[in-house]
Amino acid sequence: MTKTSAFTLVVKALPNQRQAAKTAWRFASALLNNGQTISSVFFYGEGVLTALPYADPAENEWHAQVAWQTLAEQAGFALQVCATAAQRHGLVKDEQPQLAPGFEMASLVDLTQAELAGNKVVYFG
Repeated sequence: MTKTSAFTLVVKALPNQRQAAKTAWRFASALLNNGQTISSVFFYGEGVLTALPYADPAENEWHAQVAWQTLAEQAGFALQVCATAAQRHGLVKDEQPQLAPGFEMASLVDLTQAELAGNKVVYFG
């Protein structure tokens, strides 16, 4: 792949119950291994549960949250959580976001701006 523009990934799948969530992470890893740039990963719909602050999957399950946090820290991209979806899924209490470290609130405007900036946007879920 030739490095032409950054990627924005949109993850709409539950973190541990659908193959799409893990496929998104594998795709992101492959992009980075091929010298591509990821500007952000936008968690939308049920995907916002990836940012649940007290997620504790079983020992033999893939830990989506830790995987994304580690990859984002290594590569320097943002982990954005749709504010509206986060509120619907109980990640906002008393108007304060309840997110795991490394995740930040964002809006569909942020996703649209990434598209307008020329990012390649890929959806999972």
